[in-house]
Amino acid sequence: MYFISGIIFIAISFMMFFFIDLFSRVFPQEVMLLDEDVVQGYYQTGSLLFPIIAGIIGLFFVVLHYLLQRKAE
Repeated sequence: MYFISGIIFIAISFMMFFFIDLFSRVFPQEVMLLDEDVVQGYYQTGSLLFPIIAGIIGLFFVVLHYLLQRKAE
């Protein structure tokens, strides 16, 4: 059960990275600095925090699956 949950979390993490990259290219943000307008993606806004957390949770579940399986033997 933990293994499947971990794989799902890792897959969701990759999908979120894909959509963040896609939206960053299609709908870039315009940031006004003192002397110029700069167009940037979503990478500097903290939106990458959610897929990173989902990937870490997924890896934790996969490792937990193998630890509990080894402990049960």
